[in-house]
Amino acid sequence: MVTFRTKKLMVTVFAAVSLLFVANGATAELQAAEVKQPAGSKSHKLPATLETTQWGWLDPNEPPKLTVDSGDIVSIETMMHSHNKIQPGTTMEEIVALRKANPGGGPHSVTGPIYVNGAEPGDVVEIRILRITPKAFGFNFNLPGKEFPTIGALAAEFPEGFVRYFNLDWKNRQAEFKPGITIDLKPFPGILAVGIDPNDPAPRKGGAKDAMAPVSTLRPWKNGSNMDLNELQEGSTIFIPVFLKGALIWVGDAHCQQGNGEVNLTGLECAFREFVMQPIVRKD
Repeated sequence: MVTFRTKKLMVTVFAAVSLLFVANGATAELQAAEVKQPAGSKSHKLPATLETTQWGWLDPNEPPKLTVDSGDIVSIETMMHSHNKIQPGTTMEEIVALRKANPGGGPHSVTGPIYVNGAEPGDVVEIRILRITPKAFGFNFNLPGKEFPTIGALAAEFPEGFVRYFNLDWKNRQAEFKPGITIDLKPFPGILAVGIDPNDPAPRKGGAKDAMAPVSTLRPWKNGSNMDLNELQEGSTIFIPVFLKGALIWVGDAHCQQGNGEVNLTGLECAFREFVMQPIVRKD
């Protein structure tokens, strides 16, 4: 059973032997506050580069890009989709080509993995989301329905596809949809994952039978991954079971706004200048 809890929402779904728990705190107050450094902990930064990110796959054999202790503060940068290849002005034809360039994998760029000292299979990692700051633009697109008829609920309405880019006004936490209509920005990571469960039935890259082969970022699994859970905003906490030594944490698929799901395939996709978290290994 998987249970998500916040002050506004509790959703219970059934899954195989897994526990994910989200608690949403006083978000508005935390947004205005500075992140306080706990006594005895360290601060780390992990920039998003081609060496620290992967496109579309969670590979448990990927060497850790950062090693931290339980309770440390970690500031993570993320990229736009497809290793930053989607930028304002990228056409729908180019987006489709990028989609096809990584068969089976997701479009998402994920930063990591981050190794947490002391995390062992059977533990739980508590991840406190302390601060989120997005970069300057976002986008929303619907793939061409004539070519991708089963992706998104609006495929028939957009046979040629559609993409729109947005400037993000973080000072006022808004984006202009059109004159007189604004969208409130409420950023969260679409993907927050730990290393895969070797016993998870998720398909492996290229149909590999190796339990430690990469798993696509397209779907959520027991390790979190592409949950697209819009409650994972600044001030929330999530508890994820640990399946591999060091936990191995990835962050990506940044969203600046989304409803309860991605009806047309995407939310207001963006990238994070900083995603500040505190991972805590729980053995209780």
